[in-house]
Amino acid sequence: MGERLEHARKARGLTPPQLAKTVGVSRAVVGQWERGRSKNIKNKHMIRLCDALQINERWLVTGEGPRDAPHSPEMAREFARWLAIYEGLNPEQRKILVPLLEATIEAQNRGLLPSLEEVSILKYLPSHTPKS
Repeated sequence: MGERLEHARKARGLTPPQLAKTVGVSRAVVGQWERGRSKNIKNKHMIRLCDALQINERWLVTGEGPRDAPHSPEMAREFARWLAIYEGLNPEQRKILVPLLEATIEAQNRGLLPSLEEVSILKYLPSHTPKS
């Protein structure tokens, strides 16, 4: 859990003292959590921690499930993007979209397709913005 916590904190651009202040604990406590020396986090601190980092509590504790909390701004932006794409499709395209996505994800999970990072054609698509 400590590694996931540290990763999430850094991903949000927070320092340990900033996170400690937001959660209402000392910097030393955040350090103990990140080093795995304290696994018993009070419920009120867990809620504040996950809210501050915009992460899913289940992911933080177990490493399972999605990292981002369902209400995170990143997830909301991604959902809005997908909805806009879907709304721009004609009925025939909409019929094939879900089965196509499901088959693609299954093939990728089985190692039959490369990851998105490995697919160089994406840089040629006009709607794709490469990450810096």
